[in-house]
Amino acid sequence: MSDRDNQDWKPATRLVRGGIHRSQHGETAEAIFPTSGYAYPSAE
Repeated sequence: MSDRDNQDWKPATRLVRGGIHRSQHGETAEAIFPTSGYAYPSAE
C-alpha cells in the first residue's frame, strides 16, 4: 500500500492502521502471539 492509498483515510482509521509496517513479504495481518496465564492457590 502506498502513501497515496491512505490519503483519504479518516482520523480513526489512521490511528488504527498507522503503526502497521509491512515486510518485504507483503503480509496482510499482524502476527498473533497467543499466551495463557494460570493462577494457583500456592507456589507449591
